[in-house]
Amino acid sequence: ELSEPATVGSVTINLNSTGTSVQIRSSESPTPSSLDSTTALTEPTALKPGSNTIEVQDAEPTSNVLVWVSTLG
Repeated sequence: ELSEPATVGSVTINLNSTGTSVQIRSSESPTPSSLDSTTALTEPTALKPGSNTIEVQDAEPTSNVLVWVSTLG
């Protein structure tokens, strides 16, 4: 949860494993009740070990940014 709405340009994730895929999403609520109550900001992205920067295009300002783990490696 961000202190005030901001436009997300990118998200950087660091990890040590392989096989993980994530999707960046936003939500009007800091505690969304379901995945359907969130908005996809990116397609699922496969991550590699180390630093991964995921670019976000054309996002509306939001206070709630989620990293949805679609595949855990």
